[in-house]
Amino acid sequence: RADVEETARRLTGEVRRAWAVLVSAPTRLTALQRAVKASELLLQSAEAGMRNKVRVMADVLDARRQLTQSQRDLSRARQEVIEARLQAVLRSGDGTEENVAGVQRYFQER
Repeated sequence: RADVEETARRLTGEVRRAWAVLVSAPTRLTALQRAVKASELLLQSAEAGMRNKVRVMADVLDARRQLTQSQRDLSRARQEVIEARLQAVLRSGDGTEENVAGVQRYFQER
């Protein structure tokens, strides 16, 4: 009996954590997409500045590093959303083939 209650408590916590990620995902992903776009513009600006001899290679390298970090953060956030969506479906006991396929379709559309 205690094992069943502990398992139910653990699963409830996992579903709640997954739900929290899913609720915040749209805002977070939008912000990270904007960060990538801003980093791309910064890199373009740094490269143009270097061509015009008003910037140095260090500025370009810093801009590239920032772009790479922004892209990495966006990829990680997308991965977290995929994991959270699957966890929510599977941990809620609704992990039918149809629902898992729905998760797959959701991310193929993105």
